[in-house]
Amino acid sequence: MRVLLFVVFFLVPSQLFAYVPTFMQPKTVDDRPIVSQTGVLYSFYGELQSFPHSFTVPLEEPSRLFVQIAIPDMVGSEKNKSLIIVKREQRGVSEVARIPFQDMQWTPMVDRSTGDSYLLGGSFDQQLEAGEYIIEVSTVENTGKYVLLVQKGDDAAVTERRGYFKTLADTYAVKRFFEKSPFAVLQSPFYYVPVTVLLLGLLIYLLYRRKRYA
Repeated sequence: MRVLLFVVFFLVPSQLFAYVPTFMQPKTVDDRPIVSQTGVLYSFYGELQSFPHSFTVPLEEPSRLFVQIAIPDMVGSEKNKSLIIVKREQRGVSEVARIPFQDMQWTPMVDRSTGDSYLLGGSFDQQLEAGEYIIEVSTVENTGKYVLLVQKGDDAAVTERRGYFKTLADTYAVKRFFEKSPFAVLQSPFYYVPVTVLLLGLLIYLLYRRKRYA
C-alpha cells in the first residue's frame, strides 16, 4: 500500500526541470518567439544553423529583464555563444547590451531532474524602460546548440508545472537535444524512480509466490 501511495503521489503534476524546455526551430532569421508572460522563466533550447536566433520581449511598463545564455556540456559544444540586446526605436534599433563570449565565465551546472550538465555563460539583469526589446544569440559562424533563459518583470520566477507524462516527454526531448541514447532517460528520477519501484514490486511478488507455493 505504501508503494502504491508513493507511485500515486509521484504521478501528480510536479515541478519539472531547472529549465522547462521550449525547443526552437526557426525557419528564417525573422522568426522571433515572443516572451509574453511576466514573471515566468522561459528556457529556449535551440541550435544555430547558419543564422542567429532572435527573441522579442515587449515591456508594457518599466520592468526588469533577465537574460542568460547556457550551452549543453557535451562533446562538440563550443563556448562561443554571444548575446546582443537592442531596443526597437521609431527608426531602427538602439543597442542596450552586448555580451561577447570572450567576456563570459562558463560555470558548470547540473540539472538533477534530468541528470544533464550545462555551462552557464554571460547574463544581463537590469531595469529597463517600456518598449520592445530584441535578444539575439549568435556565433561567428552561427552554428551550435544553446539554451537561452529569459524572464521579464520583477515578480519571483514562476517554474512551470506539468503532468507526469508531459514530464517524461520533455525529459526524452532533452536527451535528444544532448544527443544521448534513449536509455539516458534513466538518469532522470522521473524515469528511474518508478522503474525501480516496479522492479522491487515484481521482486516482492515473485518472492511471495515462491514462499507461498514452496
